[in-house]
Amino acid sequence: MDGLTGTTPSGKQLTIHQGEVNAAFRGGEPFLPGPPRFTGSGGLGSSPVVAAFSFSLTRQLLRLEDGVGSLGGVRFSFGEFQGKIPSPPFTLHEGVPAAAEIRELNMGEGDLTLEGVSGLLAGIRRVPAEGGRFEGGGDLTARRLAWRSWGATGLAARFTGDDGGMSGDITGTGLGGEVAAVITLPPSLRGNPVSFRLNGRRLLPGEIMNATGRVFPVTIAHGLLDAQVAGSFSSSKGVDLDFTATGSGLTIMKEGRALLAGVGFSAAGEYDRGNFRLRQGRVTAGGEVGINLAGEIHDLPATTRSGGITFTMPEYPLTALTNACAALLPPEILEVSTEGTLALHGAVTLGEGMKFPDGELRITGGEVALPSRQFNADGIQGTFPFSLVFSES
Repeated sequence: MDGLTGTTPSGKQLTIHQGEVNAAFRGGEPFLPGPPRFTGSGGLGSSPVVAAFSFSLTRQLLRLEDGVGSLGGVRFSFGEFQGKIPSPPFTLHEGVPAAAEIRELNMGEGDLTLEGVSGLLAGIRRVPAEGGRFEGGGDLTARRLAWRSWGATGLAARFTGDDGGMSGDITGTGLGGEVAAVITLPPSLRGNPVSFRLNGRRLLPGEIMNATGRVFPVTIAHGLLDAQVAGSFSSSKGVDLDFTATGSGLTIMKEGRALLAGVGFSAAGEYDRGNFRLRQGRVTAGGEVGINLAGEIHDLPATTRSGGITFTMPEYPLTALTNACAALLPPEILEVSTEGTLALHGAVTLGEGMKFPDGELRITGGEVALPSRQFNADGIQGTFPFSLVFSES
């Protein structure tokens, strides 16, 4: 069969450029009770389609089995797709009854893959003049969702649809903890955003770093992280989101050595069209010392990013600082006894592919003593400016 065309209920043109059906017909029977197989190529709207599957057809049921193919850039395979054929009378405007069962559907596009989807969907497919919609619901499960080195397993989803669009609640396990999402699709995706809310509990920061696919100068071991993200996505505006995150009991490692232990942090901010804003951030070490952060970075994905992050550390005893940073200091420094306080403020400014950290240290009532070297200094007091330049690469 070559050059066949048709129209789907949603109005998209379906074309078979080249196809072959291997089937046996019994005399006078207009339906196919056996398992013939179709192999062919064509198009759905502007997307090319290649498919091969076995099928059977009766008056009430269409069953596709052992399918494999691609739709545009999406590759797919499935064990079985079974759909009930609606019995007339019905109209497209009033709605076409729809019920389908899916078993072992696998999909992928680029680095994104979805494996082992199975479940049931049932409802009414309406096709009014302004665009189609699905009214009903269903329950689906999936073995795994993966993107690059990140993956979530044991996924379960419940979908519902009405005249306001489709929404789904999804739960699973990923990044070492529990993940959940709520996704809302508008009645028409043409220019309209998809909304989402993501929650992660008891996540492992090390797995999050691995999921980015980047190499960092340090790694994070131990500790747990909770995160919440809410936002939307559209083809015209991209992604915008609002996020909060907290972490505790973290250990910063480098080349197998612990640099900082008992690290905690909290952050709240937003991302919109490439611009990142950190409304509030705080990092603590050893439960005694904390630094506050805030700022904005423009064109974050680009090498021409600009903006900066400010940092402020209120006055802390010098003894608390040396205790918190003990692993970073040479062994002889740990013998030093100190008195007084230290405060810090400044900013990291980005521009021209460089980082420009600058700020001021303020020491009050400082005393340093190293008895083994017979060294003693007191009356250390004042403000000490600093400025550095680093390449971002």
